[in-house]
Amino acid sequence: MVDSSMDIEASPSIVDTDRGSFLVDVVLGKGRGVFASRSWRTAELVISARITAVSPQRTIYSFQTGIDIHCDFDEPARLLNHSCGPNLGIRDNAAGAFDFLALRPINVGDELTWDYASSEYHSIAVPACECGVPACRETISGYAVLTSAQRRRLTHTASYLTSPH
Repeated sequence: MVDSSMDIEASPSIVDTDRGSFLVDVVLGKGRGVFASRSWRTAELVISARITAVSPQRTIYSFQTGIDIHCDFDEPARLLNHSCGPNLGIRDNAAGAFDFLALRPINVGDELTWDYASSEYHSIAVPACECGVPACRETISGYAVLTSAQRRRLTHTASYLTSPH
């Protein structure tokens, strides 16, 4: 479980992601994935994504940033895979996309993952989960179908999910 009280480093309004800090490779059963080629400490900013396109319709590649807003992000963010026990959490950033923050120490070679339910109200990307962590939910359905206990475990979510609409 992630400590929701951890001190998250403040990010500048828009930060360029150091593309040299990542390796994109094939992940068996998942397609491509993003792997760390350097280490990060808990709460460090790992990726600051930017929007490349906006659509009112969700796609299997879009990120939901608002109740009716679906965006494509730049790489490497668009290549991050889901995990029910992710090492990255999200927060809204000044570019209208998400910053991805280390939820725990990340080592060289670790696959970088985030929980799709932390931004997707209804997820259509991948119906069956392949993360393999002990607490795997087995399906990736989105925030709408999480129990209250599962929602509490998501310490970093898109702000639209928890703010009054």
